[in-house]
Amino acid sequence: MKPKIPIVAFLTALSLIAPNARIWATSFAHASGNRSISPFFRHPDDIDRLTGKNEYPSPLIAQEEESATSSQENSPDSEVVREIALALVKLGQRDRAIQLAQALSDGEQQATVLSHIALTLAHNGEIEQALDAVQIISHQDSKAYPLVNITLLLASKGEIDRALNLAQTIPREESKAAALQHLASTLAQSGEIERALEIVQTIPDEGFNARALGGIASALAQSGEIEQALEIAQTITDEGQKSNALYGIAFTLIQSEEIDRALQIAPTIPDERVRAAILQHIAATIALTGDLDRALEILQTLPDEEWKANALSVMTFSLAITGEFDRALEIVQMIADEEQKNDALYSVVSTLAETGEFDRALNLAQTISDDSGKNRTLRAISFSLAKAGEIDRALQLAQTISDEKLSARALQGITFVLAQNEEIDRALELAQTIPDEQLQSSTLHYIAITLAETGEIDRALSMIQTFEDGEDKALTLHRITYALASAGEIERALELAQTIANEQWKNGVLQYIATTLARSGEIDRALQVAQTANGKGHQAMMLTQIANVLMEGEQPERATEILDRAIALVGLE
Repeated sequence: MKPKIPIVAFLTALSLIAPNARIWATSFAHASGNRSISPFFRHPDDIDRLTGKNEYPSPLIAQEEESATSSQENSPDSEVVREIALALVKLGQRDRAIQLAQALSDGEQQATVLSHIALTLAHNGEIEQALDAVQIISHQDSKAYPLVNITLLLASKGEIDRALNLAQTIPREESKAAALQHLASTLAQSGEIERALEIVQTIPDEGFNARALGGIASALAQSGEIEQALEIAQTITDEGQKSNALYGIAFTLIQSEEIDRALQIAPTIPDERVRAAILQHIAATIALTGDLDRALEILQTLPDEEWKANALSVMTFSLAITGEFDRALEIVQMIADEEQKNDALYSVVSTLAETGEFDRALNLAQTISDDSGKNRTLRAISFSLAKAGEIDRALQLAQTISDEKLSARALQGITFVLAQNEEIDRALELAQTIPDEQLQSSTLHYIAITLAETGEIDRALSMIQTFEDGEDKALTLHRITYALASAGEIERALELAQTIANEQWKNGVLQYIATTLARSGEIDRALQVAQTANGKGHQAMMLTQIANVLMEGEQPERATEILDRAIALVGLE
């Protein structure tokens, strides 16, 4: 039997596997694209994260490196000065940008701004000017961050010799090793294996040396040179890095459906957990092809019962997501650990519900021995029922959940679905029945935001009047103000912005309004809005954003004039 989804797509998701297999299941389900999803929430767990804080790291060219000068980077002064300086660079006023950075009294802040100037110049192709800016940085270690990034930028553009020469000037040995490691991997990926190996010989740090060899082995494996990849992997002295390299080679073979060859490599992996992980991948892949007996035979070679149970869970999830529910349920019964068995059964049942097989899902939910697991599963089914339009049935099921908190969350999920479908009256009515006050409050705030973002501003504002003052109300006001500005209702947006108690949020909204006005050509009005921001630093930041809009519109003279005002506000000229 052939798998119902491409093996490569399956493995891409499987490569994200976490020790908790539920995390993997969610990642895989989202990647597979085979499931019906709502416009906003795919799963009830998404609702739990609605008000959570998500951190999105800013990608750098060299992610291994952290600036030695970053401790002051987020202070208002340095952030504003950095943005003004980068705007000046865009205008071609490099010298003035550097002078502005040098006017900062704090050495770390000065180095941070100079680093950003250098990287912007480098991205613009002005490498020599970028390196000149780096040399102005007084602290030697602080030069490492921009130099590593410029080195990697040159490598990405194919200027390997220049990148190698620059790497030798990096002051911190660890930073230099990281740059050389990346250069070796870049060369290997372009097929220059011998030269990549030569660079590895120049890396004294054992860890970076091993990672570089691993990168070369990976590049060879991906190009089909498995034997050479294995030879290089075996030269790695660090067992952890060797294990990672061999794992990568075996994984590449699985992607190519060369399962037997991957199985030959697995026993040579030194680290037991890494070896178990690749066997788990192999077994799950074989299960997808229909050969369950062979997959289970491979699992018996795993040394740890926990890994066996986890691998069975992975097989269950992979089969359920591809619609092989009977086979998935067969494997569920093989899981000895009761908690993991319930976890796997939850995945199968919730997937069944999402495909519309509600009766079968409900029958299976009743077989879950653990009350907590059963309640969680019933909540998932109620959410799927609501998404399918069976609101009454979803509500009836939510009432059967014995855990009060989960029952309330089930009602909240149904309310969200109604709001998403713009059934606002019914959503409001249902929200009033949520017994948990905190959940009820967050649900009402969500409905108000939904109203605003679908154009029913007046109704949203009317709802806000009934809310108690606090952070939730401030956040809702914040979101509605954005909706007003996006809809072009600038005066109302400005009026509402003044009621936001959180100064940071207020300034954020005002900046959005100012740039919105600037993009529509209302520069004078945008400047007036900038003047209403609390604090000279925030005003200067808004002026800088307006100047950036003007540069996009090819109005450099006016942009320069506004940047002059921003610089005067921060008091550096």
